[in-house]
Amino acid sequence: MLKLFSNVLIAVLAMVPVCAAASDVPWKNSFIDGDVQAVCDKAHERVYPPQDSPLPADSTALRGCSSRNLYYGIKTPVDYKKARACAFVEVQNEETVGAYVLMMVYANGYGVSKDLDLALKGACEGGGDPAEIKRRVQHLTELKTK
Repeated sequence: MLKLFSNVLIAVLAMVPVCAAASDVPWKNSFIDGDVQAVCDKAHERVYPPQDSPLPADSTALRGCSSRNLYYGIKTPVDYKKARACAFVEVQNEETVGAYVLMMVYANGYGVSKDLDLALKGACEGGGDPAEIKRRVQHLTELKTK
């Protein structure tokens, strides 16, 4: 019995790195249809313009910031430029809210050139429930056609 348990435990532990690697790309999920995966795969290849990213010194000053608060003006004045810079720092720290704020900044063109392909990148990389990802991608894709 103990040997059987240890074999099962080893098999489960062997799968852990595979599961961790899959989380690097949130849209890689069997619950999302192939069209959405294709859009997200393409969007993931896009690179944010270097001039939109904060300088290293700014990144240090932005530690602990909240891109959401800066974007919406929660307990602080609205500041889209600082929200974007903060969002980049959050993305570097693997905080999904940063990807969502980048999605909104690029979708609306607040402080940057409007770029729905970069907005799609944020929509996909922000993760979340597969249905949420799908709806965000569908909405942004519809905006591209209008």
